[in-house]
Amino acid sequence: MVDTSGSQRAYIRDEIAAGQAFFPAMMTRPDDRAVLIQFDNAILQLAKITTSVTTLEHSLAYLSQSHSDYTAPGRGGGTLLYDAIIAVAHIELGNQIGRRAMVILTDGGDNGSRFSAKQAIEEAQRADIMIYSVYYSDGGGDEGVLRNLSKQTGGREFSVDSSMTLQQIYAAIADDLRMQYELGYRPPDSKPNKYHKIDLKTKDKNLQVQARDGYFTPGDSAKSGVAKE
Repeated sequence: MVDTSGSQRAYIRDEIAAGQAFFPAMMTRPDDRAVLIQFDNAILQLAKITTSVTTLEHSLAYLSQSHSDYTAPGRGGGTLLYDAIIAVAHIELGNQIGRRAMVILTDGGDNGSRFSAKQAIEEAQRADIMIYSVYYSDGGGDEGVLRNLSKQTGGREFSVDSSMTLQQIYAAIADDLRMQYELGYRPPDSKPNKYHKIDLKTKDKNLQVQARDGYFTPGDSAKSGVAKE
């Protein structure tokens, strides 16, 4: 997911170059698949779920084009970060199983979303999606929001600066997703939509655990959509 609002337009070239390196690094297995989304005052799906790296790379070119002629119904200008997270969480993946991650490149600002940060986190948790947020800004936006989105879904938050380029961050995310353990347990019966906290610890207190904070028992969730390019 790439923020293409006014505050992020200066970084589009870097984002395209990094994306061209990121997709080949991530899509190394026959069943790996990805989707490319851009968001500003609207949410556009530039590439639907695909296993084709070529398709995804070609779709990156659309990031540099203006979509100001498309405005979400009832919307003016703005950055629909929270709405975009919910929309992507609802993309139908069919019978596909495996780890699900949402990589968001943004300054953390939201202006105009119908949904809140809390609701966005809840929908990502319901969809079993880890949010990897990449803070890309010259000092504006809200990095704290991104840190919270990632922490509560079991992902990580990065910041593009002089010590870590966007390409290096994407490489770190790719490595992270390839080196994970999956733990499971049978929880007690519970009513739908109830949130359950999880506190995962290791015997070695020097180790740091990266895991989601909890989960929702299955049930109805908020509704949103993605406009397709």
